[in-house]
Amino acid sequence: MMGRSKFLKYLFLTIYISSFVRGLASENCQDRRKLCMTLCCEKWKSFNLNSKRCESLDKAANISWMKRMPLGRNYVRTISVLDDFDHKVETPCSAPLEVIDNEPNTLNLDHIFGDYCFTPHRLELGGQYTLLPLPKQCIAVKEETNVQENEVEALKNAYLIPYFTATILSTLLMLATILVYGTLKELREKINSKLFICYGISMMIPSILMMPAVYDYHYPYLEQYEKDIISKTMFYFGISSLQWSNVTCFEMRRTFRQINTERNWKKDLKRFLWYSLYVWSISFILTMVAWRFSLRNMHEVLLVPYITVNTIVFVILIVDVLRTRLKVAKLKEETHSVRKILPTILRIFAMMGLSQITHYSVVLVTFLNDTSIIKIIMIFTVISTLDALLIFILFVMKAEVRSVLKTRICCCCKENKKDPQTNTMSL
Repeated sequence: MMGRSKFLKYLFLTIYISSFVRGLASENCQDRRKLCMTLCCEKWKSFNLNSKRCESLDKAANISWMKRMPLGRNYVRTISVLDDFDHKVETPCSAPLEVIDNEPNTLNLDHIFGDYCFTPHRLELGGQYTLLPLPKQCIAVKEETNVQENEVEALKNAYLIPYFTATILSTLLMLATILVYGTLKELREKINSKLFICYGISMMIPSILMMPAVYDYHYPYLEQYEKDIISKTMFYFGISSLQWSNVTCFEMRRTFRQINTERNWKKDLKRFLWYSLYVWSISFILTMVAWRFSLRNMHEVLLVPYITVNTIVFVILIVDVLRTRLKVAKLKEETHSVRKILPTILRIFAMMGLSQITHYSVVLVTFLNDTSIIKIIMIFTVISTLDALLIFILFVMKAEVRSVLKTRICCCCKENKKDPQTNTMSL
């Protein structure tokens, strides 16, 4: 403890002396007892990277002035940017070669003592503001600039091309699954199919909306209000997909023991309408709450109960499936009934969105470890593509659906062959 105390005293003394020396050369930093921080604009103003101007911030902006500052040897101190620093204002470089991807709640001493100024900058995902360090002086480069620009473009394309390819593939697979279950009468009349279609739509829309957001991250072209609309819409349908997954689990649990009973289609339709009213209204309320009170980490709040509910229902369903299949196998003295357990479990796995649970769990871990947004989006894309492929194989390529599709295609072909004959006879 004594060694740690001496180290902190020595470190703060060094910072104080450095701040004092820097303050002597500063025109605006007058308080020698505080560190001197250079701001790109006045307080409560932000430097716009596109217009190269200082703009006033909204009073409701989600800015946290409490930051962590690493002091070395794993020592971290929480400081207030407004209270623990004296400030001066200097204009940043009008065309910086790079924008530093700083952690949202961390200040780096190298940037404070270096030739940088700080400005509040809104993050693309979440809407939270971070203090972004911008270089005050442009580095004089001639031939290296073109080389660096080409390298940056190559890196962007190396990321964007696989991302868009995977996203388009997953969207097409999900769209094909929805069309099959929506156009075939034998499938769409079942209430579980209706719930499954709604779940697929809620999963597909955020993936589509994320494409312009990801492109804007590398090549900015969207206005701020357009980003807000995309963000809120993605949040709404993301919450809806969670709700549809839980509703689907509940309905499967309710109807699993009623397989041999006759189904009342009117009651099923009424139940589906009540499910729809519940899901869309609850999702809308949660979206409004998150928007009104600026709950930017709402997905973390919903993650724990979502995983808990789905896991409990999944275990209960698996137990019911095993018991029923084993009883049927014993009564009929069959062995193939047991082999059907695995595909059934996989279908329950897909309809419950356990791959989505995996996605949100990985996203939560990456957020806790301060992983970059690019890695989080790549994780989301890979899991979404695998999820869409799994759903397509399990629900479209299974024997029952393939037989229905084959029958429908054969009927259409026969009708097309008969049409010319009927036309000639009528003539």
